[in-house]
Amino acid sequence: MGVAAVKHDGLDHRRQLFDQIRAKEGGTQPTDTQRWVGAQSAQDGNVVYGSSCSFAVPLDSDIEMMPNASLGQAHYMYCDLHHFWPDGLFTQFVPQLQRGDMTCSSGSDYDIGGCEHDEAWYIQAQYIWSESVGPSTAQSTVKGWVGEMIKVSPGDQIFSNISYTTCNGTKGWSLEISANGGTPSSLCVTTPFMGREANYSAPYSSGCSSDCWEFILGDLHEAWNMNSPGYYPVSQTYTVNYNGKSGQSVDADQTNQDACDNHNTGGSCADNVLTPSLTTSAADQCIFTNRRDSSVVV
Repeated sequence: MGVAAVKHDGLDHRRQLFDQIRAKEGGTQPTDTQRWVGAQSAQDGNVVYGSSCSFAVPLDSDIEMMPNASLGQAHYMYCDLHHFWPDGLFTQFVPQLQRGDMTCSSGSDYDIGGCEHDEAWYIQAQYIWSESVGPSTAQSTVKGWVGEMIKVSPGDQIFSNISYTTCNGTKGWSLEISANGGTPSSLCVTTPFMGREANYSAPYSSGCSSDCWEFILGDLHEAWNMNSPGYYPVSQTYTVNYNGKSGQSVDADQTNQDACDNHNTGGSCADNVLTPSLTTSAADQCIFTNRRDSSVVV
């Protein structure tokens, strides 16, 4: 079933994923919320050829309540590169740390969904995109391709890297995420939309169009259906470094992102479970800390 294309504000790719996953799980519930806290570039169109990110897995002692998968609760922590194409479709490179009722599998037709897993933190490289349903892009559905899911431990140091380079013997976008320098979960994306969209079927190595190199940088803690500060770590610092072609300097003009959607009412919701604090936003680098709020969200 397709979802109507929507006017994007830098977050609609994740809204569409949320709506699609929750529809498969039985539909929207009264407590359904989706939050994004961290830093994000002010606009699409940043020409970026690489982005690396580091942060730590939260300690158990820093979180009072873990997500309940039966309630659709999930944590996603990532530094991504995503783009909205001229016809409203999107692509997202997103190696991520995750826990709870998470998207973690993809089928032969790139249908994305859940999987069997322990109650633990995991890292996984993911490529997520929307594709047209029928001959036009007026209706689209979210697809995905995921790498190996690797269990990690509280306190582990997470490192993710997205770069245009040689991978699997050809030029493409390499997505990697690892813990403590160990074996990464990885993907090598050589063609936009995995070659499934006729308008964008040229591989990246052909030069592609300008849209192949333009991005929004989203460095975020995204949370589903968790409306109390106790679900969140006391604090968590992210360090992000990025660059343009051949190492050229890029200023993505990243600013604080603190948004919350109430999917039950269609409006916003209280955004006071976490507060972002941006300490560095300069060419080629962004450093910020998310801190848990002491107030109670009703």
